[in-house]
Amino acid sequence: MWLNSAWTGLLQWCETDASFRRELLMRRAARSEMRRMLTEQRISELTTGEFMRRIATRGCLRHADGNPVEATEMRQIAPERLEDLLESGALVVTGNPMLVESESSVQETLPGLGDGGSALLRDTLEQLLSCVDGPAEEIGRAIERAGADGGLLTRQLAAHVVSACSRKPRVIFDRTRVIGLQRLSGLLSGWGRWTGVAGDFERLDAAFEELMSASQGIVCDPLAADLLLCRMAELREPRAWKVAIGLNETRAESEAISRRCLAGGFAAIAPEDPDDPNIGRLEGMLPGDCVVMHLRGRIGAIGRVTRPYYEIDRRAAGPLDRCWWRRVGVEWMAGDRDYGNLLAGAQQRFSVVELDWECFRAISAMYRHDPRYDQLFRPLHGSWLIRCDSDRYETLAALDRPLPLRDQWSFARDVRRPSPGDRVFLYHDTSPRGVFGAGTVISASDAPPRHDPGRRRVEIMYDVLLERPAPRRAARKDPRLADWEPPPAQVSHLSPDRTAAFCELLGVTGGRHFVLLAHGRAGNDVRPHEVYRLQRRGADVTRQLLASAAEGDARCLIYHARPENAFVGFGRVTEITEYQSPEEAERAPSPGGTGGALEVRIDVCRFAHRAGAGSVGAERGLGVMGRGRDEEGLTRTVLPVSEHDFYRAVGAGMTAPAQHDDVLNLEALANASCAPLERLEEMERILRDRGQMIFYGPPGTGKTWLALRLSECLCGGDESRREIVQFHPAYSYEDFIEGIRPQAVEAPDGSSSVAYPLVRGSFARFCDRARRDELNTHVFVIDEINRAQVAAVFGELMLALEYRGREVRLAHGSPTGGEGGTSVLTVPPNVLLIGTMNTADRSTALVDHALRRRFAFYPLFPDDTDLVRPMFEGWLSEHAPDAGWVIHLLDDLNQWLEPEVGRHLMIGQSYFMRPGLDERAVREIWRFQIEPLLAEYFAGMPERLAELDLDDMIWRAQETQSGCRQHGGGPAPAHLGDGRLWWGDGDDA
Repeated sequence: MWLNSAWTGLLQWCETDASFRRELLMRRAARSEMRRMLTEQRISELTTGEFMRRIATRGCLRHADGNPVEATEMRQIAPERLEDLLESGALVVTGNPMLVESESSVQETLPGLGDGGSALLRDTLEQLLSCVDGPAEEIGRAIERAGADGGLLTRQLAAHVVSACSRKPRVIFDRTRVIGLQRLSGLLSGWGRWTGVAGDFERLDAAFEELMSASQGIVCDPLAADLLLCRMAELREPRAWKVAIGLNETRAESEAISRRCLAGGFAAIAPEDPDDPNIGRLEGMLPGDCVVMHLRGRIGAIGRVTRPYYEIDRRAAGPLDRCWWRRVGVEWMAGDRDYGNLLAGAQQRFSVVELDWECFRAISAMYRHDPRYDQLFRPLHGSWLIRCDSDRYETLAALDRPLPLRDQWSFARDVRRPSPGDRVFLYHDTSPRGVFGAGTVISASDAPPRHDPGRRRVEIMYDVLLERPAPRRAARKDPRLADWEPPPAQVSHLSPDRTAAFCELLGVTGGRHFVLLAHGRAGNDVRPHEVYRLQRRGADVTRQLLASAAEGDARCLIYHARPENAFVGFGRVTEITEYQSPEEAERAPSPGGTGGALEVRIDVCRFAHRAGAGSVGAERGLGVMGRGRDEEGLTRTVLPVSEHDFYRAVGAGMTAPAQHDDVLNLEALANASCAPLERLEEMERILRDRGQMIFYGPPGTGKTWLALRLSECLCGGDESRREIVQFHPAYSYEDFIEGIRPQAVEAPDGSSSVAYPLVRGSFARFCDRARRDELNTHVFVIDEINRAQVAAVFGELMLALEYRGREVRLAHGSPTGGEGGTSVLTVPPNVLLIGTMNTADRSTALVDHALRRRFAFYPLFPDDTDLVRPMFEGWLSEHAPDAGWVIHLLDDLNQWLEPEVGRHLMIGQSYFMRPGLDERAVREIWRFQIEPLLAEYFAGMPERLAELDLDDMIWRAQETQSGCRQHGGGPAPAHLGDGRLWWGDGDDA
C-alpha cells in the first residue's frame, strides 16, 4: 500500500517538527519575494547584482538591522512567533534558502554573462517564464538550454525560476531533489517506482506531482514537499538500534507498554534526566533506521523508523503514556523470539544501543518468514558487485538463449559472499568497462568444487545481460553514482542507494512473486515455455498478477499436483490473455473469449531434480494424462509469496543433483557409499524411534563420515538444521548447555568493565531453534562423545532426553526465567542426536549406565561383512581399482589382531582410503600410521610385532586377490603355525 505507515510518519513529522516548520516559513517568505521580483514589470528593471543576491545566493534569516540570526537563537523561536516576526518585518530572509547544494551556496558570477549582461539575463528569464505553465516536456527543454554548456544560467537556477513562477507545483531539477526522491522511494517500499528521474525533468516533475497527490492533502504546499525531499537527501545510510521496553518495570507494566508500542506504532523510553545519553541516541534515530524491541529476556518485534524523535503532551496523557513520552515512530513486525547470546553486556542493560549490522541481521533472520519482511527490510540488504574477467564476459555476451539463465560462481572461502535472494551485478573491468548484467542468488553451498577445495559455490540466475556494458558516462548521470569507483575485490558489497541506481541503469525491477498451483503434465521433454489456465478466483490476487505481468516483473513458482506433488519450475510471466476453447475459436473468434479463464504464459527455467518428476521448461499444447483436455494444465490457485520464500524454494529446487559429497537421501547415500540400503534404513528407523544413537567401533571405520552423511539426509541438505561439535577433555557443561561467561563491556564514556551474562550453550541454542521449526527434523552430531566427562557435560540433559518436549529447569537460571537468563531446557521431538565413539580411546570411558539406557548403540567394525566391508570394497573399485588386494591385507591383519588385543582395537579401513592408492602408498601408511599404532598396542612386547612381515603380507594379499579373480573364490583363511602368520590352508602352509 502506497500510503503506508512510513509515509504517514513523515507527514506527521512535516506537521509537528519545529525546525521543519521554521524552515518552511523562511522558504515561503523568500518565495513570495522571488515571485514579486520575477514579474514582467520587475524583470525589465532587474539587474544581475539583484538576481545574484535574491536567487543565486544561499539564503539566511536576518534581523531588520542586517545582522544574521544565530542558530541557537533560531531554535528558541517558536514557529508561530517566527511567522509574526516575518510578517511584521522584524526578521527578513535574504537570498534563496532553497539552494541546498554546497557548490551552489556561493556563486559570484553566472556562466556566459559578461559586462553589461543584464539584457541577456532578462531575455533568458523571459524565455523561461513564457513556458512555465506549459507541458513539462517543453519546460525541460528550456531548462536544458539555459543550463547547457555556454548557457547563461545553471540548470539548478533555471529550475528555481520555473518553480517559483509556475501556477502549478513544479519540482526543482537538481541533484539534491533527485537523491531525496530516490531515497523516499526506497523508504516507502516504492523501489523502482520512479525510474529515470535523474536525467529527465518531465519524469522528475511527474514523480513530484504524484508525491503530493499521494499525501491526500496533508502536504498540499509544494514548498513543504520540496523541503521533505531535501531532508530525505540529507539522511545517512540506515543504522540498526535496540530499544529496551520495560526492563526496570514490573512484568505487567512492561507488557502493557510493549502492547501500547506495537498498537500505536512507536518505540518509547522513560528517562527523566534530560542529560541521559539514551535520549540523545533516541534523537539520533532517523526514518529508515531499523529497530529491535528488547523485552525482558526476549525480543518482541523488529521494525523500521517512520517518524523521527518526538514528544507527546504529558499533561493530556494517561498515567502510562505520561512516563513513556519520548518516542520515535516505528512500523513493527511483531513476534516473540529468543535472543540467545546476540545481545550481550551493555546491549542488554542500556535502553537505546546502536547494533552492528551482523547482529541485526542475525536477529532479523528469525522473522524472514513474515510476509512483510521483504517490504520492510529487503531494500536494506544492498547487493553485491562481481568483477568479471574477459573470458567470462565474452562467454556471457555470446550466449544466444532467453533469460532467465543460471550460472555458477565460486569465491574464496575467507571472503564475504552473497546469500540466496541477494541481488548481484556483473562488472567488466577492462575495455569495454562497466556494469553489464544483473541477477539474483538462488543457492549457496559450503561444499567446495571438486577442482578447488579452497572455494565456495554460489548459483546465480541472470535477469539482465547487456550486449555491451553500460557506459560510465551513463552511470555518472545518476547522482548516487557520480563519485563511485569500482573496488578492487572480486566480490564487494553495494549500499542500498547504489543498488537502486544500478537497477535503474539496467532496467531491473523489484518484481512480484507468486505461486501457481496446477495439475501435472506428462513427459520429460524440456519446455522453455509453459501455458496454464487460471480460473478467475481470488480477484485481488489475479489483479496483482495481471498488473505485475503488464509491468514485466511477475515471477512465478510452478507447483504440480499429481503425479509430481512438488515444485517443478519457476519463471517470468510474459503474457496473460483471455482463454477460448477450440469450439469458441472455430465458431466466433474474439479477443475477449468467454471471460471464464485466463491463459498464463511463462518463460520457464527448469529445476526439477526429483526422481520421476515431470520436467518443465519446447512449448507444448495441453496434453492428456488420464484426465480431460479441459482439466489438463488448469491452474486452480494463484498465491502471492514473499521474495524470501520464493528464493528459498528456488534454492532448494535448483541445487544440483546429488553427486560427490552432496547426499540428500538414503538412496543416494547408499549409491555413494556402497552401503546396503536396508542397513541405512535400519539406522534411520532406530534413530527416529530412540531419538539418539551412537556409532561405536575401532578407529578408522567411518563413524564420523557416516554420521555426517546420515544427518545430511535427515535434514534434507539444509545446513541450518544441522550442527556438529566435537567433545574433548576440556569440553564442559557451560559450553554445551548453559553457563556464565565473562565479557568486556565498553561504556559510552570510554570506560570498560566486565559483565557476566548467562549464555546458552551450543546444544541449548540448537534446541531453541528447532522448537521454532517443529515441522522439520534437526540433527545434532557429537563427534568423539566419549572423550569428555559425558555425565558432567550433559547435566540436566539426561532428564530432558528421557522426557522430550518437557521443560527441565537448569542450574544457572533464575526461578522466574527473567533477567537471570533462560532457566529451562526443552529437547523437542524433532531433534535427533547422533554421537560417535572410538572404542580404542579409553581416556574417558563411557561407563554411565543411565546414559547407555538413553542411547541406541550401533556397531561399526572392520569385520562387518554386511556394512563396513562393502563400503570399503566400493570405495576401492571407484578410487583405486588396482589396489583391491588391500582389503585382504586388512582382513588378515585384523584376524591376527583380534585374539591378541580384542575386537575394539582392530584397524579400520579409513587409513587406506586415499585416492591413487598403490603399493608404495600402502607401505607409507604402514610405516607412519599403522606401525606406530601397533607399537602402542604391544608396548613392552616388541617380539609380537616381529611376527608381522609387511613384504610377505602384501605378497599374500596380492596372491589372494589374484586367486579370487581367477577362481572366483574368497580369500584363504589365515592361521598361526610355528609362531608365524600363515595364509592358505594347512597343507599349503
